[in-house]
Amino acid sequence: MSYVRIAVYTLAGSTTGQTRQDAAAELFPFHHGHPGFIHHEVLTSADEVISISRWQSREHATEGAVQVAAWLQNHLHGQLTLEQHYIGASVIADR
Repeated sequence: MSYVRIAVYTLAGSTTGQTRQDAAAELFPFHHGHPGFIHHEVLTSADEVISISRWQSREHATEGAVQVAAWLQNHLHGQLTLEQHYIGASVIADR
């Protein structure tokens, strides 16, 4: 069974469309190489970046969340704010 982490980030009010794309582009490759990582998708809207990642275990997903929080603090501080965060077992998937 795999686990999915969904994180919803809001963008700072002064964030431009290019900054939104840059944030998504930098967030996308972050998890590659981390233990238990399987898959990652990043979605954007007018004022949000949504990260969906799949992991081999809940522990891997939780550790990934801790690592990305530290990375965001150092690289995109003030541009993205974590609003919602979910980790749960994947029940149905076509991948």
